[in-house]
Amino acid sequence: MIFPRAVLAGVADGRIDLALRRAARAPAKAGGTQVTDIGVIAFDSVETIPLSGIDAAVARRAGFASRTAALAFLAGRDGPVWRVALRLAGPDPRLALREAAPAADEIA
Repeated sequence: MIFPRAVLAGVADGRIDLALRRAARAPAKAGGTQVTDIGVIAFDSVETIPLSGIDAAVARRAGFASRTAALAFLAGRDGPVWRVALRLAGPDPRLALREAAPAADEIA
């Protein structure tokens, strides 16, 4: 999934723990992960919900200012609405690999 920087910042500080997407297929797999600019995001659950299942609280948890804003984001797209529970699972593992890599002058 593509996450705007503002959404990633919200995931990093714990304000955002849901993503809402409308697509023919699930945008992620439960138990899967994705490496992003803030680290690894874990997808805890992926389920379809009706539009009526999006209230103001769900919209805020997904980073929207209101239910109306969330519905506007989902409008004009085909397919079911997917509710993806997510969280920051840890730092980008590539950073540790970069630190562990030998320096260029150490390679002979």
